[in-house]
Amino acid sequence: MSQDLPVVEHNPKNELAFGKEAAKYLLAVVRAQGLARKFGGQKEHLYVEAWQLLGQFAGIYAIPEDASPITVNEVQGAIAHVALYDGQGRKVGAATAYCMRDEPNWRHKPWFQLASMAQTRAVSKAFRTRLAWIAILGGYSGTPAEEMENQPEIEKDAAVGAGLEILEKATGGRKIKPKESITTPEEARKTAADYMMKQYNLSISDLEDKMKKPYTKWGEEELEKIRIIAKEMRDISY
Repeated sequence: MSQDLPVVEHNPKNELAFGKEAAKYLLAVVRAQGLARKFGGQKEHLYVEAWQLLGQFAGIYAIPEDASPITVNEVQGAIAHVALYDGQGRKVGAATAYCMRDEPNWRHKPWFQLASMAQTRAVSKAFRTRLAWIAILGGYSGTPAEEMENQPEIEKDAAVGAGLEILEKATGGRKIKPKESITTPEEARKTAADYMMKQYNLSISDLEDKMKKPYTKWGEEELEKIRIIAKEMRDISY
């Protein structure tokens, strides 16, 4: 396919035509092979294989260096550098990426897996710096999937933290341990609301009427209102 899509330079009209044609082929391969994923937003994010395909279209290839151990703010991890070259051996891009043990998915993984992910992220990032505009023409996000993989865990931690903070206030500072089965912000909020209702013997139907929305859709704002209601009903001090 790369032979059908020659690289052109310094001509916006030709470059745009090349980009649209490359995006068309990219879309077909990504859909067939499942090389993209959504992470809570509207657009899908491309995995490294899709970025490498774009590089093939453009006549660009990546050469990664060995990953090295690194410590940043007392957090250990891996760092990797990647350079991009064209068909004539000229360096046309580069990127550096990390994989750190403070990331939820990588806290307990062996070193070689952190090193490999740092290299993978660097490859995706390097191609992204040159070819993200083609991905965007294809309707994809310009951010590689490997840089988004911790987003669900980050959102989960934030939701759990917000819910637990409210719970701890409402229970006089009592520390509440979240269920390990919680995997989404919605589940975290629902679990927090459920705990509060049981703790204070509050009626779901009455509270749903006050919140003007179903129990399963309550968020931080509703949990804060429940805290106030619970305090008024039970005269809870904290």
